[in-house]
Parts: sequence; structure tokens; C-alpha cells
Amino acid sequence: MKVEEIRWKYGNDVRYAYAVGVIRVLETRLLSRERIDRAADASDVEDVIRILAETSYAEHLSSLTDPGDYESFLTKERQKALDLLQKLTKDPPLTDLLLYRFDFHNLKVALKEKLGKQDLRTAYVSFGSVPVSMIKGAVKEEDLSPLPPPFRQVAEKAIRGFSDRQEAKWIDLVVDREMYQLLLSTSRREGSLFLYDLIRREIDLINILSLFRIRRSDQKRGFFRESFLEGGSLSGEFFLPLLDESLEALYGRFVHTPYREVVENGWEDLSANGSFAGFERMSRDLILEYLRKANLVAFGVEPLIAYVQAKENELGMIRTIMVGKLNRLEPRFIKERLPHVYL
Repeated sequence: MKVEEIRWKYGNDVRYAYAVGVIRVLETRLLSRERIDRAADASDVEDVIRILAETSYAEHLSSLTDPGDYESFLTKERQKALDLLQKLTKDPPLTDLLLYRFDFHNLKVALKEKLGKQDLRTAYVSFGSVPVSMIKGAVKEEDLSPLPPPFRQVAEKAIRGFSDRQEAKWIDLVVDREMYQLLLSTSRREGSLFLYDLIRREIDLINILSLFRIRRSDQKRGFFRESFLEGGSLSGEFFLPLLDESLEALYGRFVHTPYREVVENGWEDLSANGSFAGFERMSRDLILEYLRKANLVAFGVEPLIAYVQAKENELGMIRTIMVGKLNRLEPRFIKERLPHVYL
């Protein structure tokens, strides 16, 4: 199906009148930049908790007895947002895509445990649409029939390929490739232009990160072709010449794309600090910039999707702050890793 032949939907869905009203109220409770900075400047993790206790996070923080157990608090908050998603949605095929990411994560973990002989029992997450026990059991017993078709087919591909490759990263490549194709095809079939373009933007940023990594290593075209994700707005033919071109030429190729500043500033940060953290932060900022388009939608699923993604971003910032405080990092180092807030 060609993109231009699709009857795209974007807002104006009155079924979401109540849902959008709920979301607009909840958006006012998201953390401000000032609050995030206060938490980053806090003297220790206990002080961070005191600052967060002044916000909508007070409910779940009240049961946190050990500050080092902050993941349990974040888990409850994430589950709360996902439960809201399922309660308010009128389009489960679309909003379930936000849950599929957790399912595919769990599938990768199960495959690495089985095929790579790794102990990853603590790496599973409980937020997906498929029970963790089902995924673990199907892979462990080598009986994939209980899995829903998309996950079964991906697992079969990964297992077949692993017999030749014997590399854990092969599992990541196969599962990520199939996951993004499923996300694209479903959002396209359901006519969600907002979600379709969001996924394409994510794919582009992953491919740009692969380009960065390969330019910093000895790996070249073969590995890039293998790791390249199809479906973004930038094709493989766009990327391949950039493996060998000068930085000036590379920058020039991105001038008329949404990624110009990410590429230029991300590469400069990587060269200065030897870390991809800056690029990853800028990528999250670019995704948030896109999500803000949902603020212009009066009625539709878009504000619901954007809110859940914004909440994920906020929980990620809290995790970064907590980890930084537990490791006694200076506030400036913590702030360097924090993306923008949604509103």
C-alpha cells in the first residue's frame, strides 16, 4: 500500500472528547523544568524524594521505604499511565503498539537467555500485552505456538538466524527490524498519520545513531546494511555514502532534514566527550518536539499517545536524577543528560 493512497486520519475524532479533557488536566500535572532542575540540584536522593512528594507523585512515593528501590515507584507510575491508555482508547490496534515495545523487549530477553545462555531474569518488564510467563515459557520450551502470530514469527526468524550467527546482537537486529515493520504497517493500516510519522522519525534517529557508531569504529558498509532499519524517511541509499564522506559533506546532507542540529551537535558532543549520551538526549528532544503537535488536536487519539510518551520521558528523567544522586554525581553532569520537558 502506497502512503499517498491511504486515507490518513489526524484529529477531529469526537469519540475522544472526554479522553482529551482528561489528558489536558493531567498534562498540567507534568513536572515543570523548574521542578526538574530543583530535583537535579538536590543534595541527595532523599531530598529528591521530598521535592517529588510535592507533586502528583506523592501517592506512590508514600510507600517507598528505601530510596534505592526507586524502580518500584517508577514501575507503579508507568503502569498507571498505561492503564489510563487502555481505559481511554477507542482504537486498541493503535494504542496497543505502545505496549508491543515491551513485548518485543521481553522477547529479546527470553531469546538471549535461551540461545545466548545468559542469566537475564531481572531484565523482564511487566507492561506488555503478552504475559511475561507466556513469552518465557514458549521460548524456553521451544514451543512458540502459544505466542500471538507477530511475536511467534519474529521469534522463529531470530532462532533460525542465530544458528548461523551465534551472536546476541543478531537477536537485537532481527527483533528490532520486525518490531518497527509491525509498528509501521499497523499505524498505516489504521490510518494514523501522527503515529506513522512518529515511528518513521524514531527509525531515522536509530539509523543516524548507527551511522555515528560505524564512523567511530572499524565496521563499514556490510554492518551498516545489516543494522539499517527500513521504513524511515531517509533511505539506505541516502546513508551509505555518508560512511566515508567528510564531516562537512555529512552535515550538508542533513541540512534539509529535521535532523540537521542533532547530527551536527550530536557529533560535536561525541567528539568532545566520547559518549553518545548527548546524541541520545537530543534525539529525545526531537521526538518531544514532534509529540507537541498533539497540543493542536482538539479531539483524537493523538493527545493520548503523546501524553503516555511524555510521561515515559518524565519517568526517564527521574530515573536519571535518582541514579545520579545515588552515584554522587554533580548536578551539572546530571542536567547534561536530561532532555527537555514536554510542556
